[in-house]
Amino acid sequence: MAQKPKRKDITKYVKPHATHKWHDLGLELNVGDEDGIALDEIREKYRADKGDCFDCMIGKWFKEADPSQLTWQTLIDCMSSNGLQLDEAVKAIHENVFGATVSLAGRKSGSEAQDTSTTEGPSCISHADDLQHKPQETIYNVQSAEVASTTTTIATEQLYCDGDASEVRPKPRGGTNDLPIAVDGPPLPDETPTESLQPIDYTLVLDKGKSIRGYQTELAQPGIEGKNYIVVAPTGSGKTLVAALVISHHLQTGKEKDEMRKVVFIVEKRPLAQQQTKELQRFIPAAQVSCCIGDDTNNSIKTSIDSHHIIVCTAGKLLDEQKCGRISLSDFSLVVFDECHHTRKNSPYAGLMIRYIQMKSEKATLPQVMGLTASPGAGDNPTLEKTVTIDHLVKLCALMDATNGIKMVRTNKRELEEHTNKPNYNVENSKERESNEPFIVNVMALMQELERKVSFTCPFNRWSQKYETQVQQKKLALEGSTNPTSRNFIRIYDLLRCLYRALEVYMDLQYEDAMSVLYDSSIRKLKVANEFEVKLRTSLNSLLVELKGIARVENPQLLKVKSTLEEQFVTDPQSKVMLFVRTKKHASSIFNWVKSLPTAEQLGIHPRMVVGQEAGITGDGMTQAEQENSFQSFRDGISNLLVVTSIAEEGIDIPACNLVIRYKHVSNEIAKAQTLGRARATGKSEGYTILSSPSKQNQEVMNGELLALVDTILLDAHFPTGRILRKKIEKEQEMFLKKEECDRAMANEKKSTYKVEDVHLLCSTCKTPACCAADIRVLHGNCYVVPSEEFQGKINKIKHPKPLYKLAMNKTHKILCKTCGHSWGNSCIWPQSGYQFPVLSCKSFTFVEKGNPIIVKKWSAAPFDIQTY
Repeated sequence: MAQKPKRKDITKYVKPHATHKWHDLGLELNVGDEDGIALDEIREKYRADKGDCFDCMIGKWFKEADPSQLTWQTLIDCMSSNGLQLDEAVKAIHENVFGATVSLAGRKSGSEAQDTSTTEGPSCISHADDLQHKPQETIYNVQSAEVASTTTTIATEQLYCDGDASEVRPKPRGGTNDLPIAVDGPPLPDETPTESLQPIDYTLVLDKGKSIRGYQTELAQPGIEGKNYIVVAPTGSGKTLVAALVISHHLQTGKEKDEMRKVVFIVEKRPLAQQQTKELQRFIPAAQVSCCIGDDTNNSIKTSIDSHHIIVCTAGKLLDEQKCGRISLSDFSLVVFDECHHTRKNSPYAGLMIRYIQMKSEKATLPQVMGLTASPGAGDNPTLEKTVTIDHLVKLCALMDATNGIKMVRTNKRELEEHTNKPNYNVENSKERESNEPFIVNVMALMQELERKVSFTCPFNRWSQKYETQVQQKKLALEGSTNPTSRNFIRIYDLLRCLYRALEVYMDLQYEDAMSVLYDSSIRKLKVANEFEVKLRTSLNSLLVELKGIARVENPQLLKVKSTLEEQFVTDPQSKVMLFVRTKKHASSIFNWVKSLPTAEQLGIHPRMVVGQEAGITGDGMTQAEQENSFQSFRDGISNLLVVTSIAEEGIDIPACNLVIRYKHVSNEIAKAQTLGRARATGKSEGYTILSSPSKQNQEVMNGELLALVDTILLDAHFPTGRILRKKIEKEQEMFLKKEECDRAMANEKKSTYKVEDVHLLCSTCKTPACCAADIRVLHGNCYVVPSEEFQGKINKIKHPKPLYKLAMNKTHKILCKTCGHSWGNSCIWPQSGYQFPVLSCKSFTFVEKGNPIIVKKWSAAPFDIQTY
């Protein structure tokens, strides 16, 4: 036990049992100085993660310790001291480390073996005894991919020595593992342990009776040849199987070439990650597949990569770990982007690939890249110019480094058409509500009265989004002012926005939904109100009294949905239907409306709803478990109508539908291709988009023309290929790098626009001072917290109506302004670190710098520097 320990073995066997006592262990190991100041500095630097503190402490021990003391014996003695008694960690070393050393080293000198047996007792046996008593164990040599039993001597040319004859081990592959481990911070991932992966056959396995179709083989061919490219194929054509074909061949070829290859399959949303993990594990059952999602540090990509062949993760998680230096795309040999049309602007997909392009310019070793999508989009092209769409597609290829271009089915086109049924598609022009309906007349009367008070005029309909935009601009111009008149004007604009939303909801949904918007108005929730605010509240309450007595008028657009559903289920009682809507509010309202229809029970219509997950720390929505429960109910036939937002547009495994309805839901040509791709049931399937606005109808027609334009460009040889495409990609990538450098410089400059100590936060409702921006800290990269005790005296807490309990973080309470009761965010607990802090919502505050208002729409864009906790 006088040998030098490996950091990877300390991480594997000691860290799980000693993290909670890392500081005391550091004192025992004499890390830093006698007073423990160095350890206190580590605690401050890595306070958010005791695991990182442990790693940093061990790093300093490796760097500073006398070589004669840098041994397993020293570590064991310290952990066995009366103050620590880390018996589990000591036991783990005895049972694992030295047995592994014997197996890898082959043999030791007689004196060393005798010393080991004497010191360790019965739990550690000599090499000879090891061969007599231990069962045959298979070891996978990650460098040569050959199999050897524990009795086989590993070829010396495949091993290397790390400063100690007893430390002979397989040489790691190239990439980040060739870099030295930093000793003043958490370590980089160590080399892949030889015992972590077993020799396997990566052959693709299909369900009984299934076979690979010709068009799927055609789509996979460039990937099998190791080329970077984008696959474009319709929804339901089996793009995941195409990716599995490429991944299977990639891993199998690596095994034959004695290379340990790693694959990362990147998705945009968490439900997709879990689904694709199951699919890839089903297609390649012998491979180890890990699903890495969420904020759980125990489920990080860094900790999973050594023991898995395939990592499935969200782009956001991979980007976060890449920014922290924990992982790099160069750690993988193949990168697959699901729904790769998201690689644009400031998306996580684009962030990952910009770093890839930077590495390419640095001549680094790069993985193969493959993209999957139902449609790459036509770009911003209202005039249907062919050159504009070609430029858009070239830029997408450049961002994806798809030097082999875009692959669509050509040879096996007829087979593809046989397996991807296209729906009959119609745009239904439905009549809007009449502007003289009592609800609209009464609400607009109050809006006109309020507009006169602030001299506000707007040429747009009072239920149009352009109206809301102008109201919001007027309000923002007054933010930050402490003038009482400005505060009153802000209240008027707040009420105008509330009335706008009530009208908007009324035009799309039902009377009850619009009334709920008015009842939830912020002006009615003010706990402390001045005389003017009391008058506004009285005006709103009077309006509510008037609206209670009006005659109800059915929404003609909902009646169109009702007749379409009834016709479908009368014609085919076994139908499966998806109804796409714009917002969570729409989904909830229509779901409840369908359930209340008398004909729903008569026709056997059983609806379920799926909306997005919680939007960050302060949002609301369905949990992932609730989403999956609704999806599974639809798959199993328990429900036959799914009311969904855009979350179900792409990727999610949903049975082929007989009918897809898009209710006032027009976005872009990509969304159209994906949503209508859901209507692919065998036989007759229908797609409807129900609209009332002429401009939306024109946009929907334009979307169809844009999709046709993309197909024409890609299939009729208008898109550049070969050397011409590669030249264009090189030029675009040079421009990307220049823009990235410029954006970084501008971002750094913006961060220093204001001194953080000069910026103060006021409650956006009552203008009560909340805190100084210098009091705010960033925790775990995206939680903006206020650790100061003084802040606690300015808030009240109420139990959160939708608490969230996860391994990484618990959301338990809402925090409210003590003066007016306005919501400021949530109170959260981080179980692993024991932290409990208020997490602020940026939109709940007005930001002022020396009395002057400044606009901060989101924390990440704040024009001042916020320190990390």
